[in-house]
Amino acid sequence: MTESVAVLYEKGANWLPGRTLSEQPLQQHVDYLLALHETGQLKMGGPFADGSGGLVILSVGNIAEAERLVAEDPAIINRILMATIQAWNRIV
Repeated sequence: MTESVAVLYEKGANWLPGRTLSEQPLQQHVDYLLALHETGQLKMGGPFADGSGGLVILSVGNIAEAERLVAEDPAIINRILMATIQAWNRIV
């Protein structure tokens, strides 16, 4: 059985102040998320319109798997972003 997990991304300690989202060193993060999408583990995601962070929805076996995937995200490793992980009960 798969579990839906919401991951809320926010600016981390190494976010470059005064720079827009597109000016942040996030290409490895984007590539990582695209790879998760290709495997079916990432169902949807993207940045917030105001540039304050982003949200992804993972489809994983359990919360521990989601925690592992987030911990392996280059933007988390490099502290450009930080993440909050929350199990999510999808209704529709």
